Amino acid sequence: MISNRLFILLFISVFFCSKNLFSQNYTYQNYNIQQGLAGSVAYGMLQDKEGFMWIATETGLSRFDGTHFHTFTT
Repeated sequence: MISNRLFILLFISVFFCSKNLFSQNYTYQNYNIQQGLAGSVAYGMLQDKEGFMWIATETGLSRFDGTHFHTFTT
């Protein structure tokens, strides 16, 4: 069984050395009408079986393939 001194020493070393550890950073991309989205407000979003993202906006429906938007309007 670990003695109390060893436990405290291990706890302190992990606590002070943990500031050097780095976690995963998430990257977010903000898409708007300048990138080709149909409108500035999205009312719904889903992904189909083929991997396309469909975004419903006030001015039309946009299909996103990961790089480009294709807009469908009336």
